[in-house]
Amino acid sequence: MNRDVFVEAKIMPVMGSDHWPIRLEIDIKKNSCKKPFKFEAFWLRNPQFLPKLEEWWIQSTQKGKGKMHTFQLKLKELKGKIKKWNKDEFGNIMEEKQKLEKEMEEIQQKIITEGRNEERSKEEGIIISQLEERRKQ
Repeated sequence: MNRDVFVEAKIMPVMGSDHWPIRLEIDIKKNSCKKPFKFEAFWLRNPQFLPKLEEWWIQSTQKGKGKMHTFQLKLKELKGKIKKWNKDEFGNIMEEKQKLEKEMEEIQQKIITEGRNEERSKEEGIIISQLEERRKQ
């Protein structure tokens, strides 16, 4: 729940209007809720994902008060396993992307100052393909 706090209200000078503009200051507190779980389509490109998903579902021992409650508990358990697998398999994609962008900047700066050679071109191509893969993710 957001808790906005009213801070101050001021009547502003009239600038050619017959209205009295009012300036309100509100201190907006950020919502401290966790981000919602989202299914990522790129997981399906990983050949391990679907077999793991099936294995985790079958291995679940969750039992609820009824079929729907059991289903809900299994989904919650599955979400935790998917999040852990994602972190183990892919790490932090945004951090990796920023690291690759910095590497690209460095190699391109070398190309500008020292000239292009086969090794630098190859390194640049590798980074470009890695950045493209992160973009897809």
